[in-house]
Amino acid sequence: MDMQSNPVIAGMSFTPLLMQQIAVSVVGVAALITVVVLFVRIRRRMALDKARASIQADADVALRGLRSRLNYAAQLLNSERDRMVYDRVRFSDDDAKKIATLIQQAEHLYQATQATLDRTIRRLPEAPTATEYHTLIEIVKDLTPTIPPIEATLQQSIKQRSELESLIQKNNELIEQVQREQQKLGHRLGLDAVASASLGVGKTGDGLDAIRWWREGKLLEIAEYCCFDVKCTKLVHEFGLTNKRLFYDDRFQQRRSVDVDW
Repeated sequence: MDMQSNPVIAGMSFTPLLMQQIAVSVVGVAALITVVVLFVRIRRRMALDKARASIQADADVALRGLRSRLNYAAQLLNSERDRMVYDRVRFSDDDAKKIATLIQQAEHLYQATQATLDRTIRRLPEAPTATEYHTLIEIVKDLTPTIPPIEATLQQSIKQRSELESLIQKNNELIEQVQREQQKLGHRLGLDAVASASLGVGKTGDGLDAIRWWREGKLLEIAEYCCFDVKCTKLVHEFGLTNKRLFYDDRFQQRRSVDVDW
């Protein structure tokens, strides 16, 4: 339909000025619509950027927390590795192996956690989306519970080492106590003298017998002698632990006692 067929429009006189005003109005409306659309898009972009910045901040906090605990676990682990070398010298093979096993368990857990975290970080693009940040947060949450078992295992190895070191210290103190008592007596106090007076049971032989049996190839006698010595030492220790003193016969066959603390 053209303007001539519309009676309203046909009755209007379109002067050049009117046409110019209509054109300006149309351009103004179009410009307004364009501004509104741009404004909506900008507001939407700002909202998305704000949400992305918020979840990025959450991801950074979660990541820093996990890395901090992993760093602490790594410090404990390195310290335990260094001490493990000396454990083989100071402790028995069984005790050293128990501690080494705990350290290896902690190391395995640590490496698995660290590897998963490193793999996740490498997969992130330079500008992660909010969804990718959310995925990172979920992975960090899944990895966080793996840290306490690492720390607990290392603390267990530290505790075992501390108990063994305390036992060694007590043994050293016992040796020093025995040495002091021997200085007071003026002679060496043998196991046989203590066992006979305290337990009523003496040794089955002495070091010279063991040498002779070795030369004669009597290995069974040597084994029995050593086993009885160990048993006798154990019984003496238990007697002192219970009674807080040991008895012995001096050179003049006089029964004497010495206080012990172990």
